[in-house]
Amino acid sequence: MKPKSKKEDHLGPISPFTLGNVFIEAATKLAWIEEEQEERQRRYFITSKGFEEMAKLGMDLEKVLHQYRPLASSPEGQAPARPHRHRHPRRH
Repeated sequence: MKPKSKKEDHLGPISPFTLGNVFIEAATKLAWIEEEQEERQRRYFITSKGFEEMAKLGMDLEKVLHQYRPLASSPEGQAPARPHRHRHPRRH
């Protein structure tokens, strides 16, 4: 029997935004992340359970967590409350 080519195994093109939304919904139901909404802004926090479970799936969460800086008053083991945003010079 001839092995399937990579294209024969594809189910079709997907939107990365839709895939992200599906993941966020599932991760919220599994208590891997918690959503906080203030007015029109949503923020997501990885729970300790989520950190462990996503690491088991091979996800490198350091890529996500490096965007946040710890606050001096944050207890250990909790996600920092405020994002640290890098400002890039405006390109003309």
